This record gives sequence, C-alpha cells and structure tokens, in this order.
Amino acid sequence: MTLKETIKKLPFALFVYNALLNIKALLRRWINLIEFLQEYRRFSSLPANKRFKIGWNFRTTITFEKTATTEFDKHYTYYTSMGCALYCKNKTGETY
Repeated sequence: MTLKETIKKLPFALFVYNALLNIKALLRRWINLIEFLQEYRRFSSLPANKRFKIGWNFRTTITFEKTATTEFDKHYTYYTSMGCALYCKNKTGETY
C-alpha cells in the first residue's frame, strides 16, 4: 500500500495530502535556493571573476530553470557581430 492510498483512507484525506504536497514543494524550493547559493559562491570565487566583481545586488535568483544543457539562439551572436562589422566598416556609428 502506497502513502497516497493510506492517506485517502484518513478522514481529512484531501487536507492531509495537500499539506504533504505543500511541504514537499517548500522543501524543494529550499533545496533549490541552497544549491543556488552554493553555485553563486563557487562561480564568484573563480579566478576569472576577480577582474569583474559580481555583486550580490546584481543577481537574479531563478531556481526552477536548472537544466543540464541550455540552448541559445545563434542569431543573437550573428546580429551582434554583423553590427560590429558594419560599425567598423562605416565608422559612422550607424548599423542601419
């Protein structure tokens, strides 16, 4: 018998089950926050980051989007490099 089946037999089953789900979600948020703080500390202590200070006030705490790999749109890089090339070619400061 699973925990869910056991809880369904209690008089206040829905209330208890929802309470357990809320506790589980709250614990997941705390774990995500702790992981974020560990990653922030590790990242801010990297040697390359000594040149550029990473201030605590400039952070954006997003703990629910952690992925193993993250895709990016190549056109962001292409537009930036194209703009730089046009700027250097024209020397006017205008790209279009």
